[in-house]
Amino acid sequence: MADDAQILREYIQTRSEAAFAELVQRHLALVYHAALRQLGPNRQLAEDVTQEVFILLAEKSRSLAGHTSLAGWLHTATHFKATRALRAEQRRHFREGEAFAMTGQPDDSPEGDWTQMRPVIDKVLLELSERDREAVLLRFFENRPFTEIAPRLRLSEKSARKRVERALDKLRAQLARHGVTSTTAALATALANQSGMAAPAGLAATVTGAALASAAGGSATAFNVFHLMSTTKTIAIVATAAALLSIGAAYNEYNQILGARAALATGDREQNDLHNRLASAMSTIQSLQARIGVLQEQAAARAARSADPVEAKGAPRVFDGTGGKEPQPAVIIPAPQSLQSLTADQIQQNIQNAVRAHLPLFKALNLSPEQTDQFTNLLTRKQESAFAAANLALQQGADAATASQMVADAQAQVNAEIQAQFGDATYTQYQQYEQTFPQRNFVGDLQQILSRQNLPPLSDDQASQMIQLLAQTQAPDGGGSLLRQINGGINVRSQPSDQTVNQAAGLLSADQLQMLQLMQQSMAAHAPIGMVNGTPTIMARPPASP
Repeated sequence: MADDAQILREYIQTRSEAAFAELVQRHLALVYHAALRQLGPNRQLAEDVTQEVFILLAEKSRSLAGHTSLAGWLHTATHFKATRALRAEQRRHFREGEAFAMTGQPDDSPEGDWTQMRPVIDKVLLELSERDREAVLLRFFENRPFTEIAPRLRLSEKSARKRVERALDKLRAQLARHGVTSTTAALATALANQSGMAAPAGLAATVTGAALASAAGGSATAFNVFHLMSTTKTIAIVATAAALLSIGAAYNEYNQILGARAALATGDREQNDLHNRLASAMSTIQSLQARIGVLQEQAAARAARSADPVEAKGAPRVFDGTGGKEPQPAVIIPAPQSLQSLTADQIQQNIQNAVRAHLPLFKALNLSPEQTDQFTNLLTRKQESAFAAANLALQQGADAATASQMVADAQAQVNAEIQAQFGDATYTQYQQYEQTFPQRNFVGDLQQILSRQNLPPLSDDQASQMIQLLAQTQAPDGGGSLLRQINGGINVRSQPSDQTVNQAAGLLSADQLQMLQLMQQSMAAHAPIGMVNGTPTIMARPPASP
């Protein structure tokens, strides 16, 4: 059987509808039931999310052509699409004055362990490594035999079987942290009971047609809205990157609503629902415009202060009575030239990555699901405000110091809300956690390269000690500010010094220390690490552009 990469390349090269339809048919049940698990009894909304995921697959087909299996990527995309749809549905019901209860009807899941697992299984799957998640999805959610799983994971059949067993053990341990206890055998049985569940009849044809039509058109994507608006001469970049993302999504929804209104003109109830969704979309646009206005007023006030002789003397700036300078924000904002090159999808991915980086903090704080959602919403607003302020600084031609201050000012209000809502103790832990992001990101990169080499990963204790060691000994020229390009976005890593490597010798194994040294050399040379004959190697730097 051809793997996903072969079928996807056929679709990319020939625009074969049959090839894309085969991908839809292969993974439809996985995507639909992952959406349904998060959305409860709302089957119509689950079908809408399924369609959006495959539309996204068609749009991103070229960047995904190297994936031998798409199950992991599709599951992650479904999780984010379903989360966004659920929040939108909750907001709509709130505006209508209705109580939104996702547990209002019984679901169709089997009795026993699965009843406890269903609400959290998709969230827990995202906490596994990409290879472990892929193994579980292929085996238990798509019911693939090991003879088919092995080539997709680039393993022997025996190794694939062991990979699935180890991944299942990790999944069971993660479920236990969420209060769901089960044996490995019971977990395997509960998951196996879900593998045969099919998607609704006719959904494959609907999804395939919508995705192919979207890929052929493409004019309503957030990127094209960004590109069209950026050609005007009134401003260098119109609105903020985060605003463009949300406005593009709102206009997409607006266009969908207009088409649905024509098709459902005879149904009064459907018409009312569409009107409410349109009002929500326009409200989102107005809210973002208001936020831009606030940022512009802040920039004007800052300009007025700099013109005041008293203010120009350089008196220390006080934030919210702290009596000192606000710490630099942990969010990473691209340099102006990088910001101009980012698409709306890349901006969205950077925002999602920044928020997901706080998952270990949520666990450490032992937040409830409701508190986690509240914290996530606040962090998302903080990231959007940062991109908005950076874009405004770009429009005004601000220097680096002024741009950094604009970002800090834009996020100060959200920081104050976090402190007010969660208390001083939680806020202090949150600030301390963000200040170690460069070290945590580096340790995450080290874990990935160890995984690719099938070497023992860092234990929790080793990872914690490495974070502390990097904070104390990182290279002075890096200083927590070494930028690295990642999927069109910008992120930050600590740069280890010779002292870091020397002290790590007593903490890491010989193989782990060798990978640490390789990463140090790579960062010092500003050259990437690539794989040559299965061995990680520092690649030659490309020639400078003329």
